[in-house]
Amino acid sequence: MEKQLRVNKEQLTYEELLIRDLNLEIILEAMAQKDRFIYEICKKHLLTPLMKEDEISARQQVRKDCKQYPKLFRLVYEYVSEGIEVAKEEEEFIKPKYNQTIRSEKRLMTQSEILEKKVSYLYKVCESLCQLKEVVHSFKMQSLCEELLSKYSNSFFYEVEDLIKIARKIKEGAIIILAGEIGRGGKYTEVELEYIESEKKEVKGPKKYLIGKKAKREKVISLDYSALENQAEEIREAVLIEYIRRFSSLNKEIGYLFEALKSEFAFYVGAFQLEETLREQGICICEPTLKKECDRFIFKELIDPGLSLKKKQKTIGNSFIANNKHLWLITGVNQGGKSTFLRSIGIAQLMAQCGLFVTANQYENKIFTGIFTHFTDSEDEMMIVGLLEQEIRKMKYLISMMKPNSMILMNETFSTTAEKDGAQLAEEVIEALKESSIDVFYVTHLYSYAQKMSLKSEKDILCLRAMRQEDGTRTYHIEEGEPLKSSYATELYYKIVD
Repeated sequence: MEKQLRVNKEQLTYEELLIRDLNLEIILEAMAQKDRFIYEICKKHLLTPLMKEDEISARQQVRKDCKQYPKLFRLVYEYVSEGIEVAKEEEEFIKPKYNQTIRSEKRLMTQSEILEKKVSYLYKVCESLCQLKEVVHSFKMQSLCEELLSKYSNSFFYEVEDLIKIARKIKEGAIIILAGEIGRGGKYTEVELEYIESEKKEVKGPKKYLIGKKAKREKVISLDYSALENQAEEIREAVLIEYIRRFSSLNKEIGYLFEALKSEFAFYVGAFQLEETLREQGICICEPTLKKECDRFIFKELIDPGLSLKKKQKTIGNSFIANNKHLWLITGVNQGGKSTFLRSIGIAQLMAQCGLFVTANQYENKIFTGIFTHFTDSEDEMMIVGLLEQEIRKMKYLISMMKPNSMILMNETFSTTAEKDGAQLAEEVIEALKESSIDVFYVTHLYSYAQKMSLKSEKDILCLRAMRQEDGTRTYHIEEGEPLKSSYATELYYKIVD
C-alpha cells in the first residue's frame, strides 16, 4: 500500500521548513553556545528578515561594536540574566493566594529585598553601559546608552536607597508619623505622611499613635475610642500598601528593562560567538550589501556555513555575477553540490537581512520581502496523503504567504511523480511565480523541463550545472551550463557498490 503523508493541519510551519531545509540548527547552536535564550532570540531574528536598508545597517553597526568590545556586551548580558533570576522570587511572591496570607510588613520587606538585589545588578549594568557609551560608534547603541544612563542616573539610585532605608526602619519597628485633623464624628481628615521615626517612642497607658497637627506640633492621643484606633490601623495599613505599590512598580520596571536588554544583547553576543567559531575554522566572512531595488546579484566564494560547521573545515565556494535573473535553474550530477549551493544562497540572504555577516568574500543582492523553501519530504509511517499531494499542499501554503519580490528555493520539487507530469507542474507553477515577481532558485532532475527553459533563451533565466571531471570526480563547483540529460547516477551506483 502506498505510504501517505501527514494531513494539512500538521504541515510544518514556514519557520520550521526554513530551519529544516536550510539546516539552520547547527548555525543556531554555534550562536548559542548552549545558552537556550540566545538560541531562541537568534532563531527569531534569523527567521524574521528585515525589509529596510536603514534597519539592516543599524544592526550591522551595533554588531561591529560588539565585535570590537565583546567583553562589555557579554557583561551586560550576564548582569541582566542574573537580575532576571532574582525576579523569579517576585513572580512567586505576587501570586494572589500568597498575598492574601502575608502581613503587609512582610510583603513590604520581600519587595524591598527583591528591589535591593535588582538595583545592585542595575548598577552593574549602568557601569557597563557607561563604558560602552565612551567607545561605541553605532548611533543605535549610543542612543540606548544615553537614554538609560539619563533615566537611571545617580539621583535614581539615591532615591531607591532612601526607599530601602524606609523599609528597613519599618522592619526594625519604626513609628509611622502622620499629620492630620480629627473631624466630625471623631474621624481623621486630611491625613498626610509626615515622616517615619526610626526609634520607638515609649508612651504609657492605652494603645497610642503619634498624630501631628498641620503645624507639625506633635501630640500623643490616647486611643481609648475603638473607632479611632481602627481608623489609625487602617491609615497605617494604607501607608504600608502605598510603599508596597511603589516597590512593586520599581521591581516591575527594572524587570521589564532587564528582559528588553537581555533580548537586545543576546543577538549580538550570539552573532559574535558564531563569527568566532567560523574564523577559528578559517572561514571567510564579509559584510553584505543589500539594496531595496537592485538588479545585480553578486557573490564570491559563497559557502554553506552549516556544512562547514558540521565538517569543521572550510568547504568549496561558488561565485557568480548575475544581472536581472529571476529563474536560476540548477541541474547536473548527483551528489555534485546542487543542494548545498541552494542552501548557501538561502542562508546568506537570511543572515544578510537580519543584520549578520555572510560566509563569502563578497555578497550583494536586493532585499526580498520573504524567503521561502520547498524541499522534498521523506516518506514516513505517519503519511495519510500522497507525496505529490503533500508537495502541492505545501506549495499552496507557501504561496498564500508570498508577496511580490519574495524568493523561493525549490529542491527537487515535483520529482515525486512521472517526469512528464512533474515537468508540466513545474512549468505552470514557476511561470505563475515569476509573473508575481517571485525569484525562483530551482534544483531539478526534470530534464525535459530544464531543457525547454534553456531553449527559450529568455534573458531572466540563468542555467547552471553541477560539474564533474572526466573520471567522474565531483568538483562541487556550480558553473553556468546547459542541462544534460544524464545526472550520472550510474557512476554513483558503481562507486558505492564497488
